[in-house]
Amino acid sequence: VVKGDILIAMSGATTGKVGCYQFDEYSYLNQRVGRFDPKKGKIIKSYLFQLLKLPKIQYDILIDDVGGAQPNISNKDIERLKIIVPSIIEQQKIASVLTAADKEIELLEAKLAHLKEEKKALMQQLLTGKRRVKIDQEHNKEVNV
Repeated sequence: VVKGDILIAMSGATTGKVGCYQFDEYSYLNQRVGRFDPKKGKIIKSYLFQLLKLPKIQYDILIDDVGGAQPNISNKDIERLKIIVPSIIEQQKIASVLTAADKEIELLEAKLAHLKEEKKALMQQLLTGKRRVKIDQEHNKEVNV
């Protein structure tokens, strides 16, 4: 496996999950991980990666997963997928937009996680009495309805 390769979990709790290898050093696969080998000049890896994450494609991959101790899929399950492949230029544009959206989602999720941690810490301080809430009497007036 080299940087940029698209991988898929072939068994276990994450069966069908797709990822992109991001490390500079190469690695080896085992039977539980598959690697896509897209034809050069036909489909670009970043487009294929975005395509494989689509719920419809995930459903098509997992529709015949074999149960038992843990679900698994085979190479044949992957090979029977039918996908639409636009021109290389269109693939690049689609992949670029979706990759930018993914990055923004990651940033927002990180910000949300940080805010949740901040809230948790503040709640702990309030509940232990280390921090007090001051009530502004001017804004805390009774209103007759």
